[in-house]
Amino acid sequence: MSFVFAQLATGMTIGQVVQAYSLSRLTPEAVQEAIDFANQALLRSVKRYRLAVT
Repeated sequence: MSFVFAQLATGMTIGQVVQAYSLSRLTPEAVQEAIDFANQALLRSVKRYRLAVT
């Protein structure tokens, strides 16, 4: 999914990313799920870091 995040980082919308990979089975829902998963992982990482620092 790193290619999806790279495309989003350039300013592409989820719809544009899905359209760019129209030959795959990538769906807007799958992209949103990947974003949500990455967000949750980041929040867990920050929480662990805060616990380790204090």
